[in-house]
Amino acid sequence: MLTIHYVDEKSRHQQLQGKLAAQTATWLQERENLSKEVENLQEKLAQMQQGLTEATGTLERRSREAESAKEELTVASARLDEARQQRDSLATEMQGKHERVNEVEARLGDCEEAREKCVKGEMIQADAKELLLDELKAQNERLAAKSQELQLKVAQLKENCEQTHWKSEGSDSFSFFFFFLFFFHLIHFLFLHLAARASAETMSSGGKGVVVYVAQKRQFEDLLLSLELLQANFLYCFPYPVHIFMGDDFTDSEVASIRDMLPGDRGVVFESICLEDCVPGGYSSVPVVKDWISSNHLAKSLGDLNRERFLAGEIFRSPSLSKFEFMWYLEPTTFITVRIS
Repeated sequence: MLTIHYVDEKSRHQQLQGKLAAQTATWLQERENLSKEVENLQEKLAQMQQGLTEATGTLERRSREAESAKEELTVASARLDEARQQRDSLATEMQGKHERVNEVEARLGDCEEAREKCVKGEMIQADAKELLLDELKAQNERLAAKSQELQLKVAQLKENCEQTHWKSEGSDSFSFFFFFLFFFHLIHFLFLHLAARASAETMSSGGKGVVVYVAQKRQFEDLLLSLELLQANFLYCFPYPVHIFMGDDFTDSEVASIRDMLPGDRGVVFESICLEDCVPGGYSSVPVVKDWISSNHLAKSLGDLNRERFLAGEIFRSPSLSKFEFMWYLEPTTFITVRIS
């Protein structure tokens, strides 16, 4: 009985050892499998870690790019606002230029009309001169005929006096009377002839008058328009000379433009005077005068004050105007729109 029990215990022990060996093998296999899975997981973890690192780097790079793009967007927005402001400014400027173009076109239309009137006026003036010359010739012919007629009458009267044997004293008195009458008519016709010729010469030469301007540089465009209208509506018939007092800041091209505005045979004289950024001799310096103007809150510039000072008295003492008997002063903003004849 005891032996059997021992055999059973040994057999059971062997069974347990077999099961243990089998279980151990299974565990070893599972451990090996788990080791492989751990290695795989470690590789995957390493890959995931690498991917996460790359993703983090990419994210940081994208974040920096986003910040840069945000800054560029801010700069672009500021530029866009500036461009819009420039566009609005250009639109306003273009509108002003269009208005200026329309104004210039209107002025050109008026100037073209004035030129046509000027051409017609010159034709009328030429016709008037021809009529005046014809009238002078007719007066000369009438004067010559009247002289011959008076000479014939005097000769006839002398002949009648000799035939009737008048007394010497009476005959001399009678001849003296008719000679006096003849010379009176002769002097009268000569006076009319000389008066008409003097009138024609005065109209063609402009007499002893002059048209005077005092212009500042900022009035250049107004001065050009004023001269153009003056030529079209006044100087075409009364060719007076033009004298322009101006500051030293006018350029040569501006002076040439003014000179081209008037015909070459009329003559325009330019004379520089103290206007902009200068003071007459013996006075304070320019900065002192400008400080005085600013401290007194005057609405006029130094050029305006110099101009008014010149017009108040110096213009009448100007040596260049001493040869003229009278002058017609015009502002650069004076526009003669009606023809003066």
